[in-house]
Amino acid sequence: MGRRAKPAKAKAKAKSARLHKSLTSDDSRVRDLEKRLAEALKREVEAVEQQAATGEILRAISRSPAAVEPVFETIIESAVRARRV
Repeated sequence: MGRRAKPAKAKAKAKSARLHKSLTSDDSRVRDLEKRLAEALKREVEAVEQQAATGEILRAISRSPAAVEPVFETIIESAVRARRV
């Protein structure tokens, strides 16, 4: 006895199942990439805000190198602004 070919229905069902699994897997990958992109964007925004605050503090130091009060005021203002965000 020879081997018979599988019925066409079984092949179509197998292809459909693979396609569905592939689409589900693609959706999962897209969601994962979106999540990772959002996290990277958040880190980038935080880094830019930190650099801006550092720049403000350095400018305060350069404007009044002998007076510490303006520098501390700038540090406090930056900290308060960071807490609100």
